[in-house]
Amino acid sequence: MRASQSPYRRLLGRIFHAIASVWVVGPVQDTQCGFKGFTRAAAQDLFSRQRITSIVFDVELVFLARRRGYRLAIVPIRVVRQAGVADARATRTGSAGRVGLAANPAPPPRHRTGRPGGRVTSGRLVAIPRAALPIVAMVAFAASAGAIVMFAGPTLGYDFEAYFRAAQRVVEGAALYDQDVAAAGGFAIYLYPPPFAVALVPLALLPGGIALLTWETVTVCALLLGVALMPVSRTVRWLVLLSAAIDWPVLYTIKIGQVGTLLLLLFVVGWRWMDRPWRLGAGIAVGALIKVQPVVLLIWAMMTGRRKAAGIAIGIVVGAALVVTLLFGPSVWTDYAALLARVNAPITTPHNFTLGAIAFQLGAPVTAASLIQLVSTLAAITMLIVAIRRCTNEASYLVTVIVSQLVSPVLWDHYAMLLLLPVAYLLSAGRWWALLVPLATAWPLVGITPPVVYPLVFWLTLVAVAIVGRRTRPGATPA
Repeated sequence: MRASQSPYRRLLGRIFHAIASVWVVGPVQDTQCGFKGFTRAAAQDLFSRQRITSIVFDVELVFLARRRGYRLAIVPIRVVRQAGVADARATRTGSAGRVGLAANPAPPPRHRTGRPGGRVTSGRLVAIPRAALPIVAMVAFAASAGAIVMFAGPTLGYDFEAYFRAAQRVVEGAALYDQDVAAAGGFAIYLYPPPFAVALVPLALLPGGIALLTWETVTVCALLLGVALMPVSRTVRWLVLLSAAIDWPVLYTIKIGQVGTLLLLLFVVGWRWMDRPWRLGAGIAVGALIKVQPVVLLIWAMMTGRRKAAGIAIGIVVGAALVVTLLFGPSVWTDYAALLARVNAPITTPHNFTLGAIAFQLGAPVTAASLIQLVSTLAAITMLIVAIRRCTNEASYLVTVIVSQLVSPVLWDHYAMLLLLPVAYLLSAGRWWALLVPLATAWPLVGITPPVVYPLVFWLTLVAVAIVGRRTRPGATPA
């Protein structure tokens, strides 16, 4: 901008943007920029639906464009401010602006059917009165999480023990990885990247019981924060929390102290702030430093033009890797790679829930089971590429999250807790049947649910998100 604005006007603009970004439009940098371009079909569609006529009509336009599934692009321009051009006034117009914002729904529903009130409109979902839903969800989750911890017995913190012992070895200067391990799933086997063990050193300085209590608190808080930050309506968030209260993968993750809730939080950060490079990049990087699977999101970031976020993620990962290399030497990475090569057997690993492993457990020969697993992996990768090309960025991001688990050689049943993200997305789109996903893996059905249900619910949500999130062509009616 060639002519600078007054500090007062800049302050008003920042306040307005902060309110609008939280309530209505998400991470759009400048809703009030007067230079906006539309295709003819998009303009006819959006302006025919517009209702606000005050100076904040731009906010409604951006809201409608996002809700209708149009692609938004920010293009730099040169603006020359001239004397005599109308400015926003804090007295009358500012009040009108606040009224206009209040008239828009908050927060914006994404790819949601029904009225734009931020709520799922299907009457079939309103079995519980909305006023009671938060109370029911909180009480149900507190009761389920408390019960699973109280009655876990010696299995409480089963996975945490592996993290805790790895952090202790860091303090003692011992070898981080056990080279005698030949299969995944054993007790206290550390199978995670070296930086994660270094990050847990503060816990290693605590007594074991206090460290476990601290970790369990962190994992539960991560889950609650992840649900709270989901970019969906409050009603959907409460439904997701209620689903978590009965979902065995969620409760099992809490019981064994697994990192799934941390990954869920990081995936939600990327989902909510996918257009904020530092937040997206940091979320991807931290996820990749905890487990290998989130690295797949780097591919999504690069293919969707988020190269700055990808660069930030790579920079953080490389920096952490250098620190670890200085502490342990280069051999820690070769030890880690050798360990993964030994334990990542997608067919013969006991209690594995990949399609190939289940086929092998049902009696299929190793060759046939391996072929099934190969087809499943290639199909998941193909779905990822198609989603990036054909779906909205939001939908393709969630497809990538699901694919990151499907391409893993080992798919434990508790990995299905991450399906809370696509379930929230589908509920926001009015697909009430998405509640059947956590119901299919509910804790009352443990021991009854066939193992094949777990990979099937992954594939069901993958295909459903890709279909619901198909990019709207200009002039076409969104699904």
